[in-house]
Amino acid sequence: MSKRLDQPASANEPDSERTRVRVRDVVRDEGVSSLQALQRVLYRSAKHDPTRRFHALYDKLTRSDVMWLAWVNVVTNQGAPGVDGVSIDAISAGGYEGVMAFLDELSAEVKAETYRSLPLRRVNIPKAGKSGETRPLGIPSVRDRVLMGAAKLILEPIFEAQFSPVSFGFRPKRSAHDALEVIRVSAHAVATGDSQRGLRRTSSSSSLTSPDGGCDHSRWTRRDFCLKGLESRPSSCTTCDNSGAQAPITYARGMILYAKVLTVSDSVDAGTRDDETGSLLVSRLEAVGYRVVDQRVVPDGVESVSRALGDMALDFAGLIVTTGGTGFSPRDLTPEATLLVLEREAPGLGEAMRSVSPLGRLSRARAGTVGRSLILNTPGSPVGAIESLEAVLDVLRHALELLTGEESHHPLVGGGNAERSS
Repeated sequence: MSKRLDQPASANEPDSERTRVRVRDVVRDEGVSSLQALQRVLYRSAKHDPTRRFHALYDKLTRSDVMWLAWVNVVTNQGAPGVDGVSIDAISAGGYEGVMAFLDELSAEVKAETYRSLPLRRVNIPKAGKSGETRPLGIPSVRDRVLMGAAKLILEPIFEAQFSPVSFGFRPKRSAHDALEVIRVSAHAVATGDSQRGLRRTSSSSSLTSPDGGCDHSRWTRRDFCLKGLESRPSSCTTCDNSGAQAPITYARGMILYAKVLTVSDSVDAGTRDDETGSLLVSRLEAVGYRVVDQRVVPDGVESVSRALGDMALDFAGLIVTTGGTGFSPRDLTPEATLLVLEREAPGLGEAMRSVSPLGRLSRARAGTVGRSLILNTPGSPVGAIESLEAVLDVLRHALELLTGEESHHPLVGGGNAERSS
């Protein structure tokens, strides 16, 4: 979300369709998470009244969803430790509990108004293209980066509302690369005599899309990905998630693999049963090299599961494994919820998971992709979930490499040289 702003589809909606002022109304009517709804309300309120002043935002910094997403963005961006020497890996080493303890401590300082930022750690790094020359770089501490990310999540929608559609810079959907692309397309249209097509593209107030409504990926290199959002994605686009923002993530051999686990269970959500299966999935994924950055529990149901999956997949490149709700009970609705979120199904993965056990024939599990996330449904039983995951573990890394658009090698069954794809 820090790389993407949840703007409405049109920045200039008529009065009759403009701002729903209550977050809960947006959550209910638009099917988004509470944080997305808050951002939309802030954006639309600022857009509706440019002179409005927002006087009660401090408490929003320490919302659990804001702090967690800020942490995930910091982890995704990586980076060295600050002056205190505390690294991302050191915090992550404590698992989910360790991360939550870190965030809770930071939140407590902010609430008590005792938080103070630390000095930057000054280092010298090589200048690009200038051998032997260096430039200074200030590195904030991890805790400061998390809080800055939290502040950005809250403040960005307000400031974004005041920008013109032709203002480019360090903005979601409006980077310097986007500006160059607008110039390139307009110049090409003029050169070919199709000036109206170029003007349509240049004046677009949403994101850089081709005139037919699809996404133009011609400018993106292997390391820069066009992300388009879940709610305003063109139906023809299967590789982006609607922000137009760049998200450079290196996916190569030795890459960091990220994963999230979602337990779907009424009883676990109610606290009457332990989340044994979810914990086992986390342990197994970590054992084979994944960094599990999120573990959640939601009750059964299409709305609860689809909302959680949409939120977990937002701006995330990696694997999302669900457990529970794949059978025939009336409340087993995880496959239906998953289909609402998926852009593309991956039936081969589902078939492989069902083939490991005779009871697999009763599974309705789905698998597929949304944005750069790969979602797998597994059964609720500990044995069934682990068996299903093991059935596809050997191809998941390759699937994630392909999903990001990074050049990779197709593994050949039975040996031989790998085939290169890009």
